[in-house]
Amino acid sequence: MANLLSDQLTKSFSVNWKGEKFISFRQLDSLLSEATVTHIVQQTSIPPYERKDAQRAILPGGKRVFATLCSIQRPHLLMDFIAQDGFLGSHSQLDFQLPFEEEVLKKIIPDDYRAFYDTQWTFCSPLFEPNLSHRKLDKRCILPFLKFCERGQGAFGKAFEIELPGLHQKFADSITDTVKLVVKQFQPSVHMTEKSKHELRMLSLLRHVNHPHIVRFHAAYTLDCIPHFIFDAADYDLLHLLSDCRPDTFTDQVIFHEIYGIASAIDALHNYFSDELNLHLIGCHYDLKPDNILVRGTQFLLSDFGLSRMKTAAEGSGSYFKGGLADYLAPECQDLQGTLDKNRIRRPSDIWSFGCILAELATWMRQGPTGVNNFVAKREMTFQGVLTVHQFHAGNEPSEAVSEWLNGFQDSAVGLYWRGLVKVIQDMLSFAAADRPKSNEVMIRLFQLHTRIVYEELNNLLSIIATRLGLWIIVEQRRFEAWAWCGLESLGSDLHLGANSDTALRAKLYGTHDILQCLKADLLQLNASDDEELASVTFSYQHAIRTHTGKLWGMHSISTLKRMTERTEELLLTHHSEILSSIEDSEEKESALLESALLKVTMKQVSTALEDSSRRKKKMNMDRNFLKVTGNLQGKQTGHLSKFDNQKTVVVIEYLEYADHWIDRSEELVERVNGLACELSDLKASGSLPVLKCEGFCHIPERQAFQLIFSVPDEAQANLKPVTLVDIIKKTGPRNVRPSLDEVFLLAWILTNTIFTFHQAGWYHKSIASGNVLFFPRDPNYPTESVTSPYLTGFNYSRQDGRGAFTVGPSPDPKAKDYQHPEYQDHAKFQRRFDYYSLGVILLELGRWKPLEHMIRGKSSQSPTQIRNLLLENELPQVASQMGQLYRDAVWECLKESSNEIEDDPEVLERFRERVRQPMEQCLALLQEKDVQQINVLVPTKTSKVAKSPETTHTQEGRKAKE
Repeated sequence: MANLLSDQLTKSFSVNWKGEKFISFRQLDSLLSEATVTHIVQQTSIPPYERKDAQRAILPGGKRVFATLCSIQRPHLLMDFIAQDGFLGSHSQLDFQLPFEEEVLKKIIPDDYRAFYDTQWTFCSPLFEPNLSHRKLDKRCILPFLKFCERGQGAFGKAFEIELPGLHQKFADSITDTVKLVVKQFQPSVHMTEKSKHELRMLSLLRHVNHPHIVRFHAAYTLDCIPHFIFDAADYDLLHLLSDCRPDTFTDQVIFHEIYGIASAIDALHNYFSDELNLHLIGCHYDLKPDNILVRGTQFLLSDFGLSRMKTAAEGSGSYFKGGLADYLAPECQDLQGTLDKNRIRRPSDIWSFGCILAELATWMRQGPTGVNNFVAKREMTFQGVLTVHQFHAGNEPSEAVSEWLNGFQDSAVGLYWRGLVKVIQDMLSFAAADRPKSNEVMIRLFQLHTRIVYEELNNLLSIIATRLGLWIIVEQRRFEAWAWCGLESLGSDLHLGANSDTALRAKLYGTHDILQCLKADLLQLNASDDEELASVTFSYQHAIRTHTGKLWGMHSISTLKRMTERTEELLLTHHSEILSSIEDSEEKESALLESALLKVTMKQVSTALEDSSRRKKKMNMDRNFLKVTGNLQGKQTGHLSKFDNQKTVVVIEYLEYADHWIDRSEELVERVNGLACELSDLKASGSLPVLKCEGFCHIPERQAFQLIFSVPDEAQANLKPVTLVDIIKKTGPRNVRPSLDEVFLLAWILTNTIFTFHQAGWYHKSIASGNVLFFPRDPNYPTESVTSPYLTGFNYSRQDGRGAFTVGPSPDPKAKDYQHPEYQDHAKFQRRFDYYSLGVILLELGRWKPLEHMIRGKSSQSPTQIRNLLLENELPQVASQMGQLYRDAVWECLKESSNEIEDDPEVLERFRERVRQPMEQCLALLQEKDVQQINVLVPTKTSKVAKSPETTHTQEGRKAKE
C-alpha cells in the first residue's frame, strides 16, 4: 500500500518555474484521507497496539512527514519520530518540525536519514496565506511558484509576478487553477536589512487597517538572506494609465470614487488608528507619485511604503526628506536654488504630492495622454544650469505655468464637481505648507464631489420614475434633493460631530456610499419594470427607497435635519401645495422630521376613508366608545366590548400601527384592515384553526393605529387570566413541574400545522413569537394544564402572499424582533421562509424548554445573523438528546441559512411539509404509539382559503384527549 501511495504522490507533483517538484497541500490532504492512512498503517510493521498512536500523529498534523517516509518506503519509521516527543504531545504536530536538519535526523533514523533529508523538500514547500508574520526559509526550500517573472524595478528592489497553484494557497476564497500575486525582492545592499525591517513594520501596521485602497500585503519571508514581500497583484500603475487613452470603464463617477478612495487611504496613514492593536500613530508616505498608485481593474491602490514613517503624536510627523529629485515633491522638501539641502518635512508634503497627481489625472480626463505630456512640458524648469525638472513649483515661489493651467480648467469646467475638483487641487498646491488642507478635509471634499455625480444620476432616475408613479416618489425625490442641497454640503461637519476619530469618519463616509449604491440598485430595478410589474412591486420598493433616504438623513445633526425639512417643504410647494398645506396645519415639534407631518396627513386620509367604508358589504369597523381597555398583556391589551344587547364580551386587543407608507392609499389601507378582520372572523367561525375570533376593528388616530378586537374562548369569559408560551416556560423551569413530553410534542405539532395551513391558504403571519401564543388556563397556578390548547395571535402584521399585498413591515415589538429572520430585520421583502424561521425559534424553545431571551442573554450587541449562528451552534445540538433526532432536524430546517427563494414557489411549502410538518407528526405518533392517521383529527386535509379550511378539530379536542 505504501508503494501505491508513493506512485500516487509522484503523479501528483507540481513543478515550479525552476523545474523543482513539490506537492500541493490540498493534493496531499486528498491522498492521505483518514481511511487511506488507517489502511497504510495497518499494512506496516508497526505493532498493532501502537497503530492508534501512529494515526493520531499523522492526522491532522503529520501528513508531510508520513508522505516523506512513504516515498522512501519507510512508513514504519514514523514511530521513531513519535518517540522523540518526550511526552509533550508535540508528535501531534510533526509537520511543524519540518524541514529536519541532518544532525537531527541522524539521531532519529540513523540508517535512513539521508534519504529522508533529500526527499522532505518536495513535501514541505511553504504554504503562503494572508496575514502571516515574517518567516526565514531554508535555502534548499522549494518555492511553490509556477511562474516567477520580473515586472519592474524600483529604488530598493525588483517586483516579480508569481503564480501559485490553486491547491497550494489560502489567498483566494474559492479554489482556482492559479492565483496571481506579486513578490517584492529587495536589492542586496548594506542597508537592505534595515530598509526591509522598516517597510515590514509599516506594512504590518497598515494591514490592521484593512483599507480597501491600500495594496494588500500578505506575507514576508527571507530566502538566502534576501527579504521578500508578497502582495496582491495589480494590472499596472497610474503612470501607465495616464500614458494611454482613457478606457470606457473609467467614467467620471468611477475615477472620482477612486481618488476619494486614495484620499481615504492617505488619511488612514496620516491618522493611523487600530482598535485591535490599541495604537494611535501619526504617519506620512513621503513618496506619493503615479508610480506608487497601482490600478487593478478600475480600483486605485496606494502602495510602496519604503520611505513612509509612523510615529507617536508626541514625536510628530516631521522627518528629513530622504528621496531624490522628483516632479511631485513639495517645495519645502529641498532647496533647489541654493545648497540642495534636504529639509525636515511633515504631512502637508503628502497633500502637495497628491495634489500634483490629481492635477495630471484631471488633465488626462479632459485632454488624454497628449494633454498630460503638454502639461509636463509646460512645467519644465532648470535649476543652477544643470537640474532640469518638471515640478509643480518654481523653487522658492509658486509656478505660474501650473496656476495658468489650472485656471484654464476652472474656466472651462462643466458641472459643480469639475469646478470643485479644480478648487481642491488649487488648495492642495498652496505654496505654504500650513495653508494646505489636512488629509481628512481632502477626503471629505473629494467624497462630496464623487457623491455629487452619483446624486445627479440618481435624481435623474427619480425624475423618470416620478412620471409613472404616485405622490410618494415625488416626496422621496424632494427629500433626496434636500439631502444633496443641505446635508451633502454639511457632510464633513456633521460627521465630525459624531466621530471621535478619523477611523469613525471614514466608516461613515463608506456607509453613506453604500446607502447610495443600494438606492441606485433599487431605482434601476424599479425603472426597468414595465407598467404591469409596477403594480405588484411598487409598495415594496416604496418602503426600501424611503428607508434609504431616511438613512441618509439620519447621518446628520439636528440643525441640518431642520434645514433639510424646510428645504423639502419648499420643494414640495412647487409640486403639491395641498400636502404642504396639511403639513402647515400640523403641530410639529421643533426637531421633528417631515415624516411626522406626513403621518398626520395619512391619519386624516384614513379617517375619511373609514367614514366611507360603511358602504362595504361586510362592515367590521366599530365605534371605539363600545370598547373599554382593562389591562395589558405583552404588547396587547385586554378589555370589554359592549354589544347592542348590553352584553359585555371579554376581548384581547392588538394594535396595527400605520405610517406614511399609506399616503394616497388610505382607502386601500382600510380595505386591507377590514379584509383582515373579516378573514380572522370567518376563520374562527370555520372552527378549523386555534385562533381567536375577530369581532372588528377601531381606528385610533392619536396613536396612528387600528385596534383589532378578538373575543376570548367562552370558557375564559368568566375568569380572564391569559398567559403566553414564554410565561409558561419561565414558570415551569424545574423538570418536576414541566408538561409531559407528549404534551410538548402535541403543542409543537399544533403550531407547526397551523402555520402550514395558513401558508397553504396563501397567508403569512409575519409575527410568530412565543409572546403571540396564548393560553387560557382554568387555574393560573397550573398553567401547563392548558399547554395543548394554544391560541395563535399577533395577526395584526399578517398579510396575503400576493406580490401586491399591503404590509406595514416588521413588528416594532422589541421582544418579537429576535424571533424574526435576520434578512427580514435587514428590511428584506417578507418571504414564507421567514415565518418558518420564527416557528423554528419557538420549536427550539420547546425542545430546550428555555425561553429565547435566556439563550441570547448578554448578546444584545450581536447581529441577527450572529444570533442565529449562536442558536445553531450552542442550543440546537442539545435538542436531540431531549427530543430526538427527528425533532432536532426539523428545527434545523427552519433555522438554517437558505438562499433567496421565489416567494410563491410551491416547492418551498412542499419542502416545509416534508422536512418539518411530517417529522413533527412522526415524533408525536412515535411517542404516543399511535397511528399517524389518529393525529389527523388536528390536520386539515385540503385548503383553498383560510376561512374555508376543512374540518379540523379545535384544540379543545386536544384538551379532551388529555383529560
